[in-house]
Amino acid sequence: MEKIDFLAPENVMFSIIYLVVVSLFFSIFIRMLVKSHVNTLYFVFVLVFYYFIFISNHFFDYLPFYPDTRMFFSMLTDNEVPVYQSKGVHQYFLFTQPLKLMSAYTLEFFMILLISISVFSYALIWRAFEIYSIHKEIRLTHKIFQFYILLICIYPASLLFLTIPLREWVTLLGFAILFYSIVLLVTKSKYGWLWFFLAFIVIVIPRPIMAIVPLIALSLVYGSFKLKALFFGFSIVIVPVLFEFFTHYRFTPEFFAYLRNSANQTYEASGMVYGVVVWRSYFDIILDLPLLFLQFLLSPLPILHSVNPMTMKAHLLDAAFVFIVIGLALLNMKRYMFIFLFFTIFVAVFSIWEFYIGGAVRHRLPLVVLLLPIAALTLSQIKYIIPTRKRARKYANHNSLNS
Repeated sequence: MEKIDFLAPENVMFSIIYLVVVSLFFSIFIRMLVKSHVNTLYFVFVLVFYYFIFISNHFFDYLPFYPDTRMFFSMLTDNEVPVYQSKGVHQYFLFTQPLKLMSAYTLEFFMILLISISVFSYALIWRAFEIYSIHKEIRLTHKIFQFYILLICIYPASLLFLTIPLREWVTLLGFAILFYSIVLLVTKSKYGWLWFFLAFIVIVIPRPIMAIVPLIALSLVYGSFKLKALFFGFSIVIVPVLFEFFTHYRFTPEFFAYLRNSANQTYEASGMVYGVVVWRSYFDIILDLPLLFLQFLLSPLPILHSVNPMTMKAHLLDAAFVFIVIGLALLNMKRYMFIFLFFTIFVAVFSIWEFYIGGAVRHRLPLVVLLLPIAALTLSQIKYIIPTRKRARKYANHNSLNS
C-alpha cells in the first residue's frame, strides 16, 4: 500500500525528550522487577532500539506496511473506533484511553508507551524464567541474559509488529503476565493468583475469544496426575461456559469450523488464507490439528497453502528464526518441560482459530517469546559443546593411530 506520512517532524523532535522521561520511569519499574542495574540498562537499550526502528522505518521504509496500521492510527488521532469493528477492537479502544491521554493523542509519544510496555513484557518473561530456573536449581549466567537480549533485538516478528500501533503489544503483555503468574503458582511464590487474575483481564480485553486461555494454563500448575486429571475434567465443563459468556459464541466444532470457513471466504481474494475444514466432532479437529499446528508455527511456508513464501520475505525470515529458536530450545527441553508444555498447548489452541498466513506470524509472537530464554541458554552452552566434540574427535584419531 502507498505510504502514509504518519509522523510530524516537530513531534519527532519532542519525542526524544519524551523518550528520555519515559525511560527514567521505565528503568525504575524494570529495576524493581529484574533486581539488577546492569540488566535494567540492557532493557532500556532495547526500548531505545525499538523506537529507533519505528522512527527510521518511517524515513527509509524498509519494513512491510500492514493495512491494519491505518485503522489503529485513526483510532488514536480521531479518538473513535469504527462501528463495524469487533467487540475486541472496541474493548481495546477503551483499554488504551489512559495511554492516549498520556501521549496527547500523538503517535510518536503513543509508540514510546507501547514499546515500553512491550519491553516490560520481555523483562517479565525473563524474570519468570529466572524464578523457575532457581526453583529447578539451574544456574543462570549473565551471558545467557545477554543472548536473550540479542534474540529480542533480532526477532523479526517483534521488530515488525511491536514497532507499529497494532494490538500485539497487549497480547504479549497478557501472555507475559500469565506466564509469570503460572510460574509463581508452580513455585508456590507470593501473589501468584493476583497476577493470574490480572493476566485474565489483559488477555480477554483485546480478544474476548481467548477467555479460555488462562484457565487452560492453570492445568499446568498441579503436579500430580490425579489433580491434573481432576482439573482437566472440571475444565471440560467450565471452559465452554466461560467461552460462551465472554464471546456470546457457541463452543462447538461446527461453530469453530464456521469461523474458519467464513473467514476464508471473506478474505479469499487476498490469496493469503488457508485451512477450509469440515468439523462435526472434536475428533475431526484432532485429525486436522497436526497440519494446522505446523502451518501456524512455520507460516509462511506452504503446508496448507500454495502461496510462494518468497513473496513474503520478512515473514519467511521470521519462520527461519522461529525454526532456529525451537531447535535451540529443544536441546534443553528436559530441563524446561513445563515451558514447552505451556508453549505447545497454546500453539495448538491458536492453530484451531488461525486462518491467515500473515496473521499466524503475528499471533505466534507471544508464544515464541517464551522459548527465547531457553534458546539463549543453549547459545551460552555452544562454546562448551563444540570443544568437547573436538576433543572427542582428537581422542578417536589418537586411538586409530595407536591401533
